[in-house]
Amino acid sequence: SWAVCFLYCDWIWFCQTPPVLSQGLSFHLGAVLLSLGFITYVEHVLRKKLASIFSACVLSRPCPPDCSHQHKKDYWVMLLNLVFSLLAIFHLTYLGSMFDPGLDEQEVEEVRATGG
Repeated sequence: SWAVCFLYCDWIWFCQTPPVLSQGLSFHLGAVLLSLGFITYVEHVLRKKLASIFSACVLSRPCPPDCSHQHKKDYWVMLLNLVFSLLAIFHLTYLGSMFDPGLDEQEVEEVRATGG
């Protein structure tokens, strides 16, 4: 619903913006934190819709033992959860690579530091 989206969007701005500002307005850190907030929100909404449509335990957090989902431990449910886990690892790896400056960027930084 719109209320959940509004609250979650507020969470992104009020909980992700202060760490960005406290880190000296680093563009890389700000981009990573805001990207994580957006990716997490999209995954949460997608998992919730899939759990509702297929009546499967594919939510972000494990379902309680007495949940009303029809498909709890089916192979396709475990496969879907594995796909979401691998996708999260890929996203974290990609976002982490933003902190590993390439050789060209290091050379530019050295030139700037030496003034030449």
